[in-house]
Amino acid sequence: MAMIKWLAFLAIALAGCGAPPPSASITSPSAAASAAVSPQASETSSCRLPVRYVTAAQGAGPYESGFLTIPGLAFSPAAEEDSGGHFYARATGRWVPVGPPALSPDGGRYAYIEGDINHSQAFVVDVRTGTQSVLASGGPWQGVGLTGDAYYAMSVEYRVSVAYGSLPIGKGLWRFPLDGGAPAQLTADSRFWTWVDEYAAYADLTTGDVAGGPNSILRFDLTTRQLTTWFDHHKRSRLLAVDATGAGFVMAEAGNEELWRVPLSGEPVNVWSGESSDFRPERPVAVAGTDVWFSSSMGSTGSAIYRYTLRDGLEKVAAFGDRPVAVSGTCV
Repeated sequence: MAMIKWLAFLAIALAGCGAPPPSASITSPSAAASAAVSPQASETSSCRLPVRYVTAAQGAGPYESGFLTIPGLAFSPAAEEDSGGHFYARATGRWVPVGPPALSPDGGRYAYIEGDINHSQAFVVDVRTGTQSVLASGGPWQGVGLTGDAYYAMSVEYRVSVAYGSLPIGKGLWRFPLDGGAPAQLTADSRFWTWVDEYAAYADLTTGDVAGGPNSILRFDLTTRQLTTWFDHHKRSRLLAVDATGAGFVMAEAGNEELWRVPLSGEPVNVWSGESSDFRPERPVAVAGTDVWFSSSMGSTGSAIYRYTLRDGLEKVAAFGDRPVAVSGTCV
C-alpha cells in the first residue's frame, strides 16, 4: 500500500543539453534573504478564501473555482469566465491556470512548460494583457517556478521501465532569463526541483527512487551558486512551500508524518504530526508573507484546509466530509 501511495505522488509530482554546469559548493545558507523581507502580519480571521471545489456532495462532479467564507464555510462560485481558473492572483484580481511558484509574487505573470517526452517549450504569460512569449525550446523540461527575472525548470530524461512505465529522471536545474538571454544549466543532478523564490531554488526527492527512500532537502543560492543540505531528518521528505522570509515547510514521512518549518537560519520547528492515514497539510498552497494556506491529503470524499501563522502555528480552519476542496489563493 505504501508503494502505491508513493508512486501515485511521484506521478503527480513529475507530470508536466548544453555544456556542463558550474560546480556548486556546499555551505551554510546566508541570513541575507530573511533580512530582506519583513514578516507580514497574519491575515484577518474572517475572509473569502479562493478554492477549487466539487459542488455536489460525495465528491461527484467536476471541480469549480470560487470562494469559501471563513468562518461559515459558505461557497460562492467565481464568475463564469473565470470558472476554469486554478489559482486566484489577488494582486490582479484574475484567475489563472497555475499557482505558486509558477505564478510571480505580484500576480502579473505566470510561466509553464508544454511538450512531450522528447521536446519542450517554456512560455511566460502577461496576466493583464494575455501576451505570451516563448522563453526557450529544447528539453524535455519540467517547470519549477518564476522569479522577477527568470523562469526555472528541471531537465528530465524519460526512461522506460517494465514495472513502472515511462519514468522522468531529473538531469539538473536550468534558468531561462525573461529578457531573452541564453538559457543556462545550473546543476547536474537527479533531484526533483520543486520551488524557487527570488533568493534560491529548492529540491527534495530523488527522481529515480520509486521506492521513496529517505532524502534531504537541498537549497541552491541563486546569487552565490552554492548548494546547501538544508534539511535532513533521514526520512522521505517533501517541500510543500516556502514563505516570503525564506522559511520552508517540509513534510517528513515515515511511520508517522511530520510537518517542519525550516527557517533560513536556526533550527527546524515541528508544527504538526499525525498518522499516515490522517488528513495532513498538502499542496496546493498559497503564501502571504509568513502566512501559509495548505490544502490536505484527499480521502475518497473528504478534505481539510489548514493555515499556518507565526502567532498561532498550524490550525485546521475547515473540514469537509463529503467533497474535496483545495486552496487556490490567499484571503480576499
